[in-house]
Amino acid sequence: MTQADNIQVQTSFKADRRDPHLRNGPKSTDFRFNPFQDEAFIKNNEIMAGLALGELEMWIHRFIGMPSQIKEFEDIGTWCNKSNARVYFMNLIFYNYFSGLVTTKSIVSNQIMITRKAASDMVESAIKLGIVEYYSDKEFRATERYIEYYLKYTKLVAKTYIPKLTKLLTQLHAINNVPNAQETFKIRG
Repeated sequence: MTQADNIQVQTSFKADRRDPHLRNGPKSTDFRFNPFQDEAFIKNNEIMAGLALGELEMWIHRFIGMPSQIKEFEDIGTWCNKSNARVYFMNLIFYNYFSGLVTTKSIVSNQIMITRKAASDMVESAIKLGIVEYYSDKEFRATERYIEYYLKYTKLVAKTYIPKLTKLLTQLHAINNVPNAQETFKIRG
């Protein structure tokens, strides 16, 4: 294309655009590139989100089996880090404590998807450590000491997770903004 043709294209391009000084001027016929409609862009964001999610999950799981980083509550933190089931348990009892929900060994067994015996052993060892306490025959709740530990743990997470979460959220936000995105997954509540 010669320079003269290029100039002509640019002039007609500008003529079709809406005059910014006219509030209700004619609509533009300028259909600019929208990355959220580009299949390669969408796929790249999905890949980047997957990588960010994988990085976050691998980083979190490297602490399984490791001693606690919170010295004041090292016994509780180390107990909670022993397995994925215990990590789930620690979150479950904190959530149930503040949600006013009942927690029993059966609930632990069902929620964590472990045997009733494994749930019973987990609860009994948590009682010995002072993580939970019974308040009725079958129902237990988190202790004040455990709540204190969990809040310190939350502060530690806030300081260390932010860069990884920011990267993940950026990618997830891009995926979420794809026009006409359809729900293809069953989301469990």
